[in-house]
Amino acid sequence: MHFENIQGALAAVPLLRMYTNSLVMAGIITVCQLVTSALAAYAFVFLRFRGARSSSPCSCPR
Repeated sequence: MHFENIQGALAAVPLLRMYTNSLVMAGIITVCQLVTSALAAYAFVFLRFRGARSSSPCSCPR
């Protein structure tokens, strides 16, 4: 294993570009997930829907 081989491999494959793309995509997905989760939490807390005032954790018929 020689250092020149590693340099050649890194020059042939744009690893830094791929890593940056992965970080950007992960950031975008994380922000979108946080926004949709916050909107869902708002709906569960402030909007009324059937079964919201149930006393048991599961309102399924037994």
